[in-house]
Amino acid sequence: MKICSQGLIKAVGEIVDSRELAFKLKKHKDFLEMNGGGITISGGEPLFQPEFLVDLLQELKPMHTTVETSGYGSQPVFRHVIRLADLILFDIKHTDPQAHKRYTGVENGLIMKNLDQLIESGKSFIVRIPLIPEINDSEENMENIAVLLKNVHSMERVELMPYNPFSGAKYPMVGKKYNPSFDENAEVHIFHEVFEKHGIKCSVL
Repeated sequence: MKICSQGLIKAVGEIVDSRELAFKLKKHKDFLEMNGGGITISGGEPLFQPEFLVDLLQELKPMHTTVETSGYGSQPVFRHVIRLADLILFDIKHTDPQAHKRYTGVENGLIMKNLDQLIESGKSFIVRIPLIPEINDSEENMENIAVLLKNVHSMERVELMPYNPFSGAKYPMVGKKYNPSFDENAEVHIFHEVFEKHGIKCSVL
């Protein structure tokens, strides 16, 4: 479908319902399973489309499914997602509520509640920490996160993800200007030893 005759505007996606998407994905079931893989649902934030997400997870059974989330979503919805998915990738950005609100627009109370119910569920999960220079890459923040996660047996590991300077390239696609409030060229501090000190397996992506 041509969006603009002069090619100035282009479509970057298509609208599908959960059943249609599941049908397309299941065509690759044998190949994925042969290679020990499955389906990862990411975003954006999957919890912002709760009905679609829950329906898709149900439609994809018995394939292995992983949901990557910031944890910012309805507790009942997340509880349902925990039950349906095989693995959760859970982002943690900052433990300080005010700092979290300053940099993301929301406090982290709901995220911490969802983390609690994820831990209580016993579901396998991986914590991912996007490291933003001078924002959340401090040793103190890593220590606070490690304390939250120590002795959690259902957590497979922590993954540290250093800031990707190419992220700003996505902004023009949605009509926005990328203007970060931090120095993109600053060194990202990686305190993997903080987690290892607490007996937590940690890797850097």
